[in-house]
Amino acid sequence: MAEIGYPDVNTYFWSGFFAPAGTSQAIIKKLETALQQSIKSPEVSNKLKALAVNPGGGPSDEFARMIADEIKAYSEIAKAANLTFGD
Repeated sequence: MAEIGYPDVNTYFWSGFFAPAGTSQAIIKKLETALQQSIKSPEVSNKLKALAVNPGGGPSDEFARMIADEIKAYSEIAKAANLTFGD
């Protein structure tokens, strides 16, 4: 973004895993543990790095906060630019 004149814009792409609303915390914790173990394995980590993906991941509550923060930030940007979506 800096190269096209927006040095203060910091964008990045992320992906994540989601569970249906109402999924028990025990199941979420079990999935979280399995995913973190997979990402840390050399086989998976090396494949992700070969795709220019920075493997990471943290607790699901941190992920939820990050999503909420991004929704807030991008909502403010959309409102400031008078953007509307949908019908």
